[in-house]
Order: sequence, then structure tokens, then C-alpha cells
Amino acid sequence: MEKIGEKIKRIRKENEWSQTAILPRQQSLVSQIEKGTIKNPGKEILEKIAENLEMNFEELIAQTDWDRNKEQKIDDAQYGFSRYNLSVELRKTGQIVTKMKAFPRYNEAGDVNKYDPETGHELITNCTYDDCGRNIEKSSQQYCMSCGEELMEVLDFAGVESSGMSIDTLKALNKNKFLRFHPRIDEFDFWYNRQSNDNELKKISKLKEELQKYMEEYASLAEDEYGGEPNAGDINNGGELNIRLGNCIWTETQEGYEIDLWPDQHSWGSIYISGTEYFKGTKSSHPHVKKWWSEHQKALLILEEVRRHLLEYRAQIESTPDYAENDKDGPDIAGLLKDIEDEPF
Repeated sequence: MEKIGEKIKRIRKENEWSQTAILPRQQSLVSQIEKGTIKNPGKEILEKIAENLEMNFEELIAQTDWDRNKEQKIDDAQYGFSRYNLSVELRKTGQIVTKMKAFPRYNEAGDVNKYDPETGHELITNCTYDDCGRNIEKSSQQYCMSCGEELMEVLDFAGVESSGMSIDTLKALNKNKFLRFHPRIDEFDFWYNRQSNDNELKKISKLKEELQKYMEEYASLAEDEYGGEPNAGDINNGGELNIRLGNCIWTETQEGYEIDLWPDQHSWGSIYISGTEYFKGTKSSHPHVKKWWSEHQKALLILEEVRRHLLEYRAQIESTPDYAENDKDGPDIAGLLKDIEDEPF
């Protein structure tokens, strides 16, 4: 019985075809299959390869070790996406478009690229909600196209493999707490009206100030983890920090969610988030701390990028005579709007 990768390589060599020829734009994936790194590739990939080898799927898998019961469902991902490393675009429509940075799933040698080379974060390739497994197909994707769930990082309580919390509880617990600091544009003439542009810049500055105060509040809990309000009961600042970072067990009630297991520094050991661990930021080995700081950096990145775009538009306003700040009649609106008729939404 021949290995499926060896058979593909043999037929390809006999016909003097390149790896790219039998699977365009996915040469590295062919290399992985032929080397046996991917031992049981997905049926859809093999069907594409078979077609380019000028045979049908059944002919390709005949007399090979390919097992349809062990089919790898996500090995055909072309790219890995960085959840927290974004490119940000501010369109003239006022729409803020964020896209995850994409990296080839495999290098030319067929090795798997697992981490973002710019941030060190693990790359994602597919939806992890309830074993969905659908590949992420666009860098601008925020929701899975199969199950409709948000492509969010869902962390369980760090102390156990499964805390028994329902998926809905986990989703609520893992909701991005920095979304309140993500900007939006309210004055849609920001790109040609100096006053509107200034107003939007002031809003960005205010959001950055609020974000800084928000982080200072958490820093104070970490710096004085043994302190706390006299009426706080058994929960000191350190316990409050763990709760806020989702490092606890919650239960769903008719009124919402409540804590079912309180943080305990003495019995939790290494899974307890200490002040020292918190300040390690994205270098922390604790998943909840790393996620928290990553989401903070993501919010800050979006704010900085939107501010940069606003300043670029402001420079255009100041450099163009037609957009003079003291022009009471204003610019030719019809002409300006014509420039963005074809801008995608």
C-alpha cells in the first residue's frame, strides 16, 4: 500500500509537473503532503489535486493509506491570521475597517508557520466555537461563515481543563472589555471639514485618556494586591483582579451571571494571577493576562491608526486652497462626494 503523499509525488514527477501546477498558490501545502507531514489531507484538497493530475478522486486514493475516517479538516488553510495584529483603514464614508494581518500557513520548505513574527501571538486558521472548525477565509472576517459565531478567544478557568461553565457563560466572561474604547466616526465630513476633523481628533484623545485611566485602575489592584476596601469581605484587590480578568468560575442565573468560585491565592498556586504576573503583560505565561494585555494593545493600535488617518486628512485640508478654514461657502460638496461614489462599504 502506497502512502498518499508518495503517490501524488510519483505521478507528479512522472508527468514533470511542479507542485504549484497541481495546486496553484499552495505549493507549500503540496510539499507538506508529499513529505508526509500531513498524512491524511482533506478530501476537498485531494479532489483539487486529482483534477490537476488528470484523474478522479477515487483513482488517486486507490491502493493508498488515505483513510476517510481520519480526514484532516483544517489542513487546507492557506493563511494563518493574527488576532491582535491589525491593519486599520479609515474610509471617507466614516467606516473604520480592521483586518487581521495574514501570513502564509506554510513556508517554502513546507514548515508550518504557527506564530505572528511581529508580535509572537499564535496564529489562528479556523473557528474554534463548539468544534465548528470552518477555515477563516478573509482577513476582515469577524464572524465564522458557518456557525455565525464571533472569532473570539474563549478561555476557560485556568485551573481546570473544563470548569463546567456553559459556552454562553464562557462567551460572556470572555467578551472584550476594551470594545468601549474602539472609536467610531460621527461627523462624516471629517475628511474635508477642518472643524469636524478637529472634533473627531478630540474624541480620539478623550478615548485614549479614558483607556489610560482604565488601565491605571487595574494597575492599582495589582500593585496593592493585599489591600482592599474594608467592606469587600474576603475579596482583596488581588482577588478582584483575578475576577476582572475572568480567572474564576461563573454560573448563569435568572438575573445574569454570578461568581461560583472565588479566587484564592493560597490554594490556587500558579494559576492565581499575582501582581507580578499581571505586569508581565503579553509576556505572561498566564493565558488570561496575555489575552487582557493583547486586547489592550489592539484597542490602542486602532486608536492610534484612526488618529493617524485623521491627521493625514487634516494635512490635505490645510494644503488645499478649496478647503480653506475661513471659506464660509465651503467646498464643492457634489464634486467631493463624486470622489467616493465607488468606495466600498
